[in-house]
Amino acid sequence: MLLKQISTGRLIEVETLNDLTNPLHSKVSGQMQWGEELPDPEVYAKHDLSFPSDEPLPQCWKTTHYRDHELVKQSSIPHANQLHLFEHSHKDANTTYYGA
Repeated sequence: MLLKQISTGRLIEVETLNDLTNPLHSKVSGQMQWGEELPDPEVYAKHDLSFPSDEPLPQCWKTTHYRDHELVKQSSIPHANQLHLFEHSHKDANTTYYGA
């Protein structure tokens, strides 16, 4: 797959897509497409790569925590063990309510 090195603007042919799409790998091996002869493969940091159209790489390729914001949203919903029990007294009866 051809990607663009952001710092130089040159094209890099990534050798293995598994390293590119694995968020646990921060670097990929590839060959710079520059000049007549292909150079030996080098290691490139993912944060310095983009698609040739300048579109950034997907977050799910770069960080394992790309969905953490969804967990934070879900944790704002009260769970049964997070609910607080309180009592509200009426004139004639005690009524128990469950609320946040």
